[in-house]
Amino acid sequence: MGLLPVVIAYMQLGYAGMAASTPSATTPTDDARWAVERAAFSASTDLQGSRPWSARAAVASDAAARFDARVASIETGSVERGTVHEIERNGSAAAAWASASCPDGPGREFGPCEAIDGVVVQERGGDTHVVAIAVDLRTVVEGATYDGTYVVNAGVGGRLSD
Repeated sequence: MGLLPVVIAYMQLGYAGMAASTPSATTPTDDARWAVERAAFSASTDLQGSRPWSARAAVASDAAARFDARVASIETGSVERGTVHEIERNGSAAAAWASASCPDGPGREFGPCEAIDGVVVQERGGDTHVVAIAVDLRTVVEGATYDGTYVVNAGVGGRLSD
């Protein structure tokens, strides 16, 4: 009889703790996608409008090199926790996105988009702007592999499409 109040108190405390906690909504792939979005933004920030449209290949190359350097740390950052990420720029996804979704419309003075090695650049006011970077992301965790192709917004960060 003496243990009954202790058991009841323990069960009530355990129940309150379970009710107050919320499960994490992120997965290793979600975390990697967020990091890729930040890498795309960081890689292109200094390049926005810094060179004329005629130098678009050099701008795309610089953005790609900066992006690749940033994602290298994402690929190796979770290895000790048993998660491996493989991230590669996807030229065909970038070209498809550029032809179907390049920003345009009334009141915008934007020129054409061009996909160069997975990087989408656009002419805006005679200057080159990095609009998006398309990537293939593979996440491998114990017992599972997740693959996806994403186009991320290099201008403001965030995903443009899955």
